[in-house]
Amino acid sequence: MYASCYLVCYGIAQWESRVNGLDLKDKNLVGTISPNIRNLSFLRSLNLAINSFYGRIPSEAGHLIRLQSLNLSYNSLEGEILVNLSHCSNLMYLGLQYNHLVQQIPSELGSLSKLKNLYLANNQLSGKFSPSMRNLFSLQYLWLDLGIALPNLQKLAMAGNKFTGSIPSALSNASNFQEIDIPTNYFTENIPLEFGNLRNLTWLNANRNLFGNYSVDDLSFLRLLTNCNQLQTLDISYNRLGGSLLPEVGNLNTFVYLDISFNKFFKEIPAELGDCLGLEALYVQGNFFEGTIPDLSKLRGVQYLDLSHNNLTGQIPNYMVSFSMLINLNLSINNLEGEVPIQGVFRNATIIEVYGNNGLCGGIQELQLRTRSNKHRNRVVFKLILAIGIPAFSVVVLSLISLC
Repeated sequence: MYASCYLVCYGIAQWESRVNGLDLKDKNLVGTISPNIRNLSFLRSLNLAINSFYGRIPSEAGHLIRLQSLNLSYNSLEGEILVNLSHCSNLMYLGLQYNHLVQQIPSELGSLSKLKNLYLANNQLSGKFSPSMRNLFSLQYLWLDLGIALPNLQKLAMAGNKFTGSIPSALSNASNFQEIDIPTNYFTENIPLEFGNLRNLTWLNANRNLFGNYSVDDLSFLRLLTNCNQLQTLDISYNRLGGSLLPEVGNLNTFVYLDISFNKFFKEIPAELGDCLGLEALYVQGNFFEGTIPDLSKLRGVQYLDLSHNNLTGQIPNYMVSFSMLINLNLSINNLEGEVPIQGVFRNATIIEVYGNNGLCGGIQELQLRTRSNKHRNRVVFKLILAIGIPAFSVVVLSLISLC
């Protein structure tokens, strides 16, 4: 093990052995990867993940033609992805995620016909994808992106890069897709309608991109997602989506997690959301929703409910008192009015947030809201006077009439 470490870190050319596996994962190693790695010509598996290697990946790695698994993830490697990794024609696993790699994905990687797992997320990769990537017929897990004509692909993850352009609609050809995770990039245009053909999809995370044009057609894909009857997680927050939230969202009754926050949705929140009975987390904050809070009383298992930073009006619905599973309820920065309940979850100030609603009053003391206003009390007194005074006045008038 020490000899292996010494070779990889410092380049001992004289060390020779028919080693076919080298696992130095998470060994606190620091330095560059030596070009003398080419001497390990019988190597089939090399794992240097979770260390502090820096610099470029040595081109000599492309000479390890017997290599089946190469994991260099979670380091500080720089430069471009090696073109000559395509010479490692037996590669089935390539892990380069969480480094500082730049530029485009080499088109030559499309020749790795045996590759099943490709992990490239959380680098600084840019540009568009080469059509040659569609030749990766064996690919099952892609932590980055693509799908084009990869029928066996099940998971797609490409978070935290700088990819641009539109998502290819041909991704839907990968009918076995279960998870699409493409957040924190610069993807534009619309989320493909064809995603509605992915019947096995359980997870779609497209947050923090540039999807949409703040137009009424931005959510057209949502109608077809109702075909994805296993979809549990949808996160399209922090994009440029606009229009009103479609009532069809209620047909996605397998939802567990829905986040549409920080877009430009307007009009009312559809009451059909209340039909998503399995929802545990619902985030709609940071939009332009208006009107009263709809009937969501059937969401008995909801744990996180954020309706803040909108233009909602009316009172806090009484049914929220019975949301016993709540961990956080955020109704702040709206135009709500009336008394805040003091029963149920509203007895715990660490769970609820209601600040920034000038019309709210009452509630438990920890919320530091104003008490019921004098104006409100005056209205109540006036109503009592009317209720008591008018009958009394009628009795007096009748008495005077009888005296006449």
